[in-house]
This record gives sequence, C-alpha cells and structure tokens, in this order.
Amino acid sequence: MAQKESCSKSRCWLIGLVAALLFLPVVLNGWPQVFKNWGVCSRVSSHLKNSDAAFAEGDYGLAMAEANRARQLEPQNAAAQNRVSRARIFLLGWNPEGLANMDIGELKADIAIVEKAFAADKATVTAFKGMLAYAQAARDEADKHFNAALALDGNNGLAHFGLAVALLNQREIDQNLVEHLKVALEARPNQADLHVFMGNTMQTLGDLKAAEEAYAKATAIRANTVWLTKLARVQMMQNEAEKAVLSAQKALMADENNQAAWLILGQSFLAGKKHQEAIGALQHALSMQENQDVLFNLGLAYNSAQLYSEALPVFNRMVQAGNRDPVVMSELAIALEGTNNVPEAVKIYTALVQMTHPQPESPQGMALAQIVERAKNRLAALQGGGQ
Repeated sequence: MAQKESCSKSRCWLIGLVAALLFLPVVLNGWPQVFKNWGVCSRVSSHLKNSDAAFAEGDYGLAMAEANRARQLEPQNAAAQNRVSRARIFLLGWNPEGLANMDIGELKADIAIVEKAFAADKATVTAFKGMLAYAQAARDEADKHFNAALALDGNNGLAHFGLAVALLNQREIDQNLVEHLKVALEARPNQADLHVFMGNTMQTLGDLKAAEEAYAKATAIRANTVWLTKLARVQMMQNEAEKAVLSAQKALMADENNQAAWLILGQSFLAGKKHQEAIGALQHALSMQENQDVLFNLGLAYNSAQLYSEALPVFNRMVQAGNRDPVVMSELAIALEGTNNVPEAVKIYTALVQMTHPQPESPQGMALAQIVERAKNRLAALQGGGQ
C-alpha cells in the first residue's frame, strides 16, 4: 500500500514537472510585459507626484505639464486627466489673456471634471466661471460668479483678482481696486505681473512710493525690461536719480534696444548733473527713433551743459515740427541767448510772459507760472543790459 502511494506521489510530481516545463516559455515570455507595465505605472506615479508638488507651489504650468506626461503614458488614467483640468483652470484663471485662444467647450468640460474631483476648489472654480464669462463680455454674469465665489470663501484670491480686473476695465481705479489686489497678491505673492498691476494702479492714484515698491517686487521676481523701465520712471518722478540710473541700466541689460530705458537713463543722468553721460544716453535713444521726448531732453542736456550751439538746432527742429509748448519755447530762448541771438530770444520771452493758464492752481498752471516768471526775469536782465 505504501509503495502504491509512493508511486502515485512520484507520478504526480513528474506530471507537475512536465507541465511546468511545458508552460515555462509562456511564463518567461510574459515577464518582459510585466516589467514594462510596472515601469509605466512607476513613471505615471512619479509624474502625478510631481504635478501635485508643482500645484502646491503655485506653478500651474508645470503642474499641467507633469499631469500631461502621465496622461500620455496612460491615456485612460482619470487621476491624470483630473489634474490636467485643474491645473489648466488655475493657470488660465490667473492669466486670463490666454482664454481668448481656448475652446470654450473644452474649458467647460474642465470645469465639470474639477467640480467633481476636487470639491475643495469649488470657490476657485466658481471664480474661474466668472473669468470665462468676462472673457465673453458677459460682465453681469461674471460679477455674479465672483460674488458667489466670495460667498464660499471671502479670501478667494482669484475672485478678488477678477473683480480688480473688472474695475480696471471700467476705469474705476480707486481704493476698492487696491483692496481686491491686496487679497489677490496674498494668494499669489510670486506672480510678478500682479505686482505690476498693483504698481500701475498706485502710480495712477499718485502714490509713487507704493508704485515703486510694487515694481521693485515684480522686477525682483523677473527682470523684465518694460517693468524695470517703469521702476526707473517712478524713481525719477521722486527725484531718486541714482536709483533710477541703476534701474534703467538693468532694463538695458535685459534689452539694449529699449529706447524708453535709454531716455530714462539720460534723464536720470541729467537730474544727477552728469551732463556728458546724459548726452550720450540721449543721443543713443535718438539714433534709434526720433521723437519729441528724446529731442527735448537732449536739447535740455545740451543747454544744461552750456552747449548752446548744439541745443539750438534740436529745439528748432521741434518748433519746425509744430511743437510750440511753452517749455520748449523757453529752452529755445535759452539756446538763442547762449548763441548771442538775443533779439530772437527777447521775442520769445515777450510772448511767454503774456501766457496764462485757465487753471493756475493745477500742476500745469503752476509749471507755466514758473516759465513765465523766468521769462520776466530774463527780459528784465536783457533789456536792462545785464546778463
């Protein structure tokens, strides 16, 4: 009996061995596919992890790119599609100029996906609906979405940003717009163009120091030549000539063909009484393209350096082009005096002293008053035989 069981076990073992040998090629052939699938799964997981990390950092472009890579490896992966849609909504929400080139149907599909997959983002999705409506000129609908988003989350940055954009486009540039921008910047402190938005707003409101701070933050994030020129300009407006020189030079390092930066650089040198440096910068600006601002500042630099023979043709060129602004005529008279064309200078001063401004208390009125006073003084000196 024991012998029979032993034989039976031996037979079973033998049959099992034969079967294993028969199926071994099939098993071995399947391992490469198993390893391949495992590799794809690992890469998908890595891209999704990277996407989530980028999204948490507010880098929505990178978040979308990583999720797209995962989706390319595994097209049916719902988690990848969900993340693509979420990143696209956040990216376009904060950069609404891109909405003009997007398919509205695709964006509405993204909205539906994110509403279902990411309940915590409901306020931002609602605000995005407002941005989308605003891009389609449905302003009343946009405002409803923005306010609905704020009802869900009073500090929702995108909703406040949307309301700030709406106020800007309605030319309602006031403290209300500033408050909306402050909340938006709390949500996106590293978004450079938001700081520029704040800088533009504060400059319009006349708060040059706040504008300077905003532009400085923007350019610290990104050395954009236009933004650096804005920074240099508000520094000049506050008589911060040395700081303006540095900002204009940085703008030119970013783009040496930025004529506005060359102009600001020349003005800044002139304000610092560095006449030759000013003349060099302004001549360079003029060589790029002639315009009245560059001509005037170049002529002013020549006059300030007492190079009257160089200043005279510059101001004559402006007058011949039809520019008879009082400040231009005043500088022309100075150049005429400096080149011993006193009778012509007297004619201009005589015309200037007769000028009045309808609003003498306005900045323009006060500037004209200074020109008139200087003309009176020069007339008195010239007609009295003095200098």
